[in-house]
Amino acid sequence: MNRDATQHMGRMRADLKRLVHDAEEALRQTADQTGDSAHEWRMRMQGSVAEARANLAAVPHEGMEKVRAAGLTADGYVHANPWTVIAATAGVGALIGMLITRR
Repeated sequence: MNRDATQHMGRMRADLKRLVHDAEEALRQTADQTGDSAHEWRMRMQGSVAEARANLAAVPHEGMEKVRAAGLTADGYVHANPWTVIAATAGVGALIGMLITRR
């Protein structure tokens, strides 16, 4: 992931944390309100906040799992087709070499 994407993800994560914190604070401040509709609203909000918190905690793990799966796939392909990978790497190296010497 490039630096801009990493910074964007960091800002988005911070924004989500702030949103969850603000929602929890709103729940605390309205705890003394009574009535069925207020109670129902608080219960829905508590469920939403808990779900958001769990999803927020899962973000880094999901990313790592995707990276790990991609790495295993690449490793399997290299082991299954070593000569194809060697030829492709040599071709890319030759192309880069020609571009560098052309200048």
